Amino acid sequence: MLNSLLTSTLLATSALSAVVSAQQGLPKWKVTNFNGACARQGCTYDFTISSPPSGSIPSFSAKCSGEEKRAELKTYFKPCNVNDGGLGNRGVGAKYMARESIDVGTYSALIVTFAYTDLSSASPGFVHNYTGQAPITINQSSGPAYDFIVTPKESV
Repeated sequence: MLNSLLTSTLLATSALSAVVSAQQGLPKWKVTNFNGACARQGCTYDFTISSPPSGSIPSFSAKCSGEEKRAELKTYFKPCNVNDGGLGNRGVGAKYMARESIDVGTYSALIVTFAYTDLSSASPGFVHNYTGQAPITINQSSGPAYDFIVTPKESV
């Protein structure tokens, strides 16, 4: 069921272009141990992302690993492994921001999405989706894994 929710939400997120301004009190997401690498066939990423709870928004911690093929401009969210044992139906996905041209060698930003089903009595069953992006540096040959912050916004 979680994969079904995540897949539906990730597809809807890709189709939507309108994003509401960041909500007051919406916690920033912490990316740790980011590693990005590119080779002839494409680029890979590997990192952990987490967020504390905020009001009715649950916390999460997830391990994300994926790849993007060099021959494709469009990128796709890949589900991450939510590994914190929290309550509710939650999903996290990640992808590189699409390049403007196949001739561009590396990616310059990472996009992460977090979706959960509201279990509160005010709006039970409503799915909330937050998406954020951050600039990245492909670090395969330029340095060790690094940490950064993603500022999420609620998607409509």
